[in-house]
Amino acid sequence: MDSDDNQGAFLSPARDARTMERNHLVLLACASLAASSLLLIAAVVNQERPLEVAPGKVDGVEVGTLVAVEGVVAEGGIRRLDGCALVTLVGAGGGSARAFLAFDPDDLGPGDTVRVVGTVQLYKGSVEVLVPSEGELEVISKEPRPWASLEELVGEPWRYWTVQPRTCVTVASTPVPAGPEGGCWCVVRSGDAGPSVAAFLPGGMDAAGWEEGARLELCVRVRHDADRGLVYLEVVGWTGTRDA
Repeated sequence: MDSDDNQGAFLSPARDARTMERNHLVLLACASLAASSLLLIAAVVNQERPLEVAPGKVDGVEVGTLVAVEGVVAEGGIRRLDGCALVTLVGAGGGSARAFLAFDPDDLGPGDTVRVVGTVQLYKGSVEVLVPSEGELEVISKEPRPWASLEELVGEPWRYWTVQPRTCVTVASTPVPAGPEGGCWCVVRSGDAGPSVAAFLPGGMDAAGWEEGARLELCVRVRHDADRGLVYLEVVGWTGTRDA
């Protein structure tokens, strides 16, 4: 065997050691990456998912529960505070919920349809949803839901066929069942001397707050039968007003 072969044979144990060390480091790195990936996957899988709740049902949810609430911002339902805001959301099934935004929402107005994710909390005896950051507020739609008086809805119903206007009314009669098809009817008026009109609450909508004399804010579809001269309101959502 020549000298070069002897030298190669002499150095091979060191080379083997270095190779083993490199392989060991590679294995450690792979194991570390695998562990991190497993932890990330576990965090995603175990991430708390919010409970989907209608605005009118938030009061019945346990304090501390993470919830997602979708509704329409009520007229006069944005109270801006120092760098934050208190927002009232009207539900499609009736009722409302208060959302405390721990930030000042830039582009938010009455009639906007939004979805918030936050924790149910009790503040001075009132239930509200604490929304910690802008990432938990989603503006779903800014389609116009124009504000109109009851006089305007009754006097020119054709103007409101393609929109869902909002209006304030006083309940003039206790709701009565509509029949086998479900839902109920009642009469609402704009004020002591204003016009009265029939309002239909679809089946499944909460009518618990519709006692005679209650002041409500409604989101409605205006139904108009020109041949019969008949106008009535189909209620899409509602909440009590601050002067109720």
